[in-house]
Amino acid sequence: MTDTSQKTQAFLFHGEDTFTSRKKCNVWQKAFKEKHGHNTIASIDVEAWMGSEDELLGTCKKMITQQSLFHAAALVVIKNMFSSKAYRDSLGAFLLEHIPLLHQDTFVLMMEGGIDKRLSLYKSFCALEKKNSIRIETFDIPHGAALSKWVDSSLSELHASMTKEARTVFLNRFDPPQVSRFASEQEHYDLWLLWNELGKLAAYASARAITHHDIALLCPQPSHAHIFESMGVFIQKDTGKTLKCIYEILKQEHLHDTSSVLGICSFFQNQLHAMLIIKDMLARALSEQHSATALNWKIERIRIVSRQVKPLSLDFLKTAALAFIQLERLLKSRPIPAGSALLHTIERSLNKI
Repeated sequence: MTDTSQKTQAFLFHGEDTFTSRKKCNVWQKAFKEKHGHNTIASIDVEAWMGSEDELLGTCKKMITQQSLFHAAALVVIKNMFSSKAYRDSLGAFLLEHIPLLHQDTFVLMMEGGIDKRLSLYKSFCALEKKNSIRIETFDIPHGAALSKWVDSSLSELHASMTKEARTVFLNRFDPPQVSRFASEQEHYDLWLLWNELGKLAAYASARAITHHDIALLCPQPSHAHIFESMGVFIQKDTGKTLKCIYEILKQEHLHDTSSVLGICSFFQNQLHAMLIIKDMLARALSEQHSATALNWKIERIRIVSRQVKPLSLDFLKTAALAFIQLERLLKSRPIPAGSALLHTIERSLNKI
């Protein structure tokens, strides 16, 4: 008979839903601190490591094997090992060797985003799981009923409420009931984005229930592929294609009023602001992981935007962002045709830059 009483002391959290895995990690760290003290927790981000391989392995060995004089317990959090091609194999081999030998009060938690399950290292960890030496937990981004349940839970945590109509609009905006046959038209989301949107809506609505009008006003991304395409051709300084994309957005039902145009302005501001951050981080030679942490983005998205902003000047990004900020202020202060003002701003700003 297999002994199932063995205590699992190593864990691998992985998956696209880094929001939930990070939240669970934070809960574990808080509980561990309360029970054993602050100095019993150590953490390392492998992808952000700037030293040599030997220094990394030495640091990890010290974290795992060295016990405090007064505290035998230790929680070691290792982040982004699989996404670090430079250190993945050597550190993975080290962990495969040391996990079965962990002190009874030492726990190792590995935090990852998406993992290529074809990797031999991942398969080795799966083999270790069969021996009860490690537990692997996958965190997938929820859809359908699971996402609806997450929204309800998040609203409760934010001490907020949402009307039935607003809830339907919010869910359909990010997770439409029918998946488009064109992959480019599918709007990507993760729970970091949704949590930020719900927090913004809750703060705006204050004590009252969030309405669909609040969503139209504050949520920056209209649910259509043209909004992403328009950003792409805008930074290419293609006035004609940008105006065409925006015009297609404005033709859609419910996207012609001031609140919707303000949403488009907010989308452009947010995207340009993120590009400014990445441009600055590239100039300072900071790692992709720093950018991802600052923006709550995935590494892959950071890499795509980094390629986009390399040929762009800071003056272009700043001038463009300022144009949309000024348009937002104008729309909020005067009763003018919002759609026409948006098209005029885009044409004027691109011709000026």
